[in-house]
Amino acid sequence: MEITILERDDGITHVVLAGRLDTTAAEELGENISDATTGQNQPAIIDVSGIEFLASMGIGLLLANTKRLSRAGYKLVVLNPKGMVDVVLKASKLHKVMSIVYDLDEAI
Repeated sequence: MEITILERDDGITHVVLAGRLDTTAAEELGENISDATTGQNQPAIIDVSGIEFLASMGIGLLLANTKRLSRAGYKLVVLNPKGMVDVVLKASKLHKVMSIVYDLDEAI
């Protein structure tokens, strides 16, 4: 799995994930993802359009970071889930506890 942090000048952290967010990736890269989002003390966007597979550990990672940012007074937005990732997020009813949007302008 790949993590890219896009530079922005509007006080929002923008993280792009690509590949498989499976158990192994969540364990190996979870801290990096958390540092990139909750560690910045500002709102965050996680672009998951490049995620091909999302395991329960990956869902847990997204949810944990959403909760941490929320407690700090900030919002985490999941951007542009596609295919089975979108199906899994909807089936899990995560749209009720985290923001899931399909357009960058909507995320901002």
